Amino acid sequence: MAKFILLILSNLVGIPLLMYSGYLKQTLYIKDDCLTLKNIYKIMVVLKKDEILKIDIQELPTYYSWVKTIYKKYICIYSKTDKEKFVKGSANKSGNKRIQLFHSDIKHKILLNFFDKKTK
Repeated sequence: MAKFILLILSNLVGIPLLMYSGYLKQTLYIKDDCLTLKNIYKIMVVLKKDEILKIDIQELPTYYSWVKTIYKKYICIYSKTDKEKFVKGSANKSGNKRIQLFHSDIKHKILLNFFDKKTK
């Protein structure tokens, strides 16, 4: 009986966590002059090449504790319609027309070459 209760409780916690991890796993596709940000459930953001306002590198607070806030570097892609700056890291949402990626030199070069934009 105890194993059965433990199995039920682990499923009540494990299944929602598994579903949430699918939401967090986001992939950026560059195709046909547009950026598409997807997770396993849906397309979150589609930005066409002519909608891009700027590609910026920012250090944003990402992880919080009662002792310290940890900042990470992000590549922030802003559109002409949604110019509001990102305030924190890991803030991609379906309704926004802006995209945020963890920074790496390779990603940054690919985006700059594709969009012929300069960081500001």
